[in-house]
Amino acid sequence: MALWEHLPLSRLDGQVAPVNGAGRGIGRAIALALSDAGAAVAVCARSEDEVSGVAGQIESRGGTRWQYGATSPTARRYRAWSPRSRRRSGR
Repeated sequence: MALWEHLPLSRLDGQVAPVNGAGRGIGRAIALALSDAGAAVAVCARSEDEVSGVAGQIESRGGTRWQYGATSPTARRYRAWSPRSRRRSGR
């Protein structure tokens, strides 16, 4: 049973959810839960290994994901990352 089935969370089909810090811990759990609920998830983490790991989990569960690695969580990188996610989703 998917995690989203235990939460008071609506289905998120057709929505895009950017998740920064998705490589581990709470960020990873949030990214997976949003994907399980039907959202396309744009994941970002500090290392390519972390982001590839969670992106692979999302994909193996049948979800849609875009991944971006970041060496540091600066505002400049986030501003560049967010529009790319919107363009890829057609929004």
